Amino acid sequence: MAGDLRMSWGIALVILILGRSRGKRASLQKLHFMAHSARTKETREEVRRVFAGTYSSADLVVRVEPWLNRAIAFATAASLVTLEHGRAVKLTDGGVKTLERLSSAESVMTEEKEFLNVISPLATEAAVDRVMRMERLL
Repeated sequence: MAGDLRMSWGIALVILILGRSRGKRASLQKLHFMAHSARTKETREEVRRVFAGTYSSADLVVRVEPWLNRAIAFATAASLVTLEHGRAVKLTDGGVKTLERLSSAESVMTEEKEFLNVISPLATEAAVDRVMRMERLL
């Protein structure tokens, strides 16, 4: 079954994205961008190429992921994240503990973690905003 149809995968991906974001928080726009980007091998490669400057952000099709909103809602209900003013999501102390367990589990979400380790430092809020406006990064 595809990862985006499994709620546990979606919640774990949200936690991993937030854990690699500044202040353990991210805007909903960034979460949607990163979640869509991490979802498949093809989208991960396209985003790598955008940040390397070999692929235009105008050619990147970023979907607003419906499963992401459900994952955020479930993570909020489980006290793993909080929604800040309806615009950003932040890890709670319980979310940080879950992040630590996910990060230390070597055989869990290996492709997603590898992708996030490379792209997260580059995918700042400003960079994601530029990509979403189809502007060049480099």
